[in-house]
Amino acid sequence: MISLTTILHFVAPLDWSLLSSELDFVYLDPVLASHLETQADLLIGKSLLSFVHPEEQATARADLAEALEQRTMHGSVTR
Repeated sequence: MISLTTILHFVAPLDWSLLSSELDFVYLDPVLASHLETQADLLIGKSLLSFVHPEEQATARADLAEALEQRTMHGSVTR
């Protein structure tokens, strides 16, 4: 599985996406979609946590929830 760190480093610096409150991808910006080519549609509706090792999903969910509660877009939620 790909780690949350890898996902955030791939998505955050260059591209962005919108996630639902359940952490499912609901929108990919056009640049990210073009980078992913035919695989972009596969992300829509898929949980971000599906890319996190099952043993780390609870921690990742808690870290992301904390970041959302702070309502800031800076810092890191990776371990």
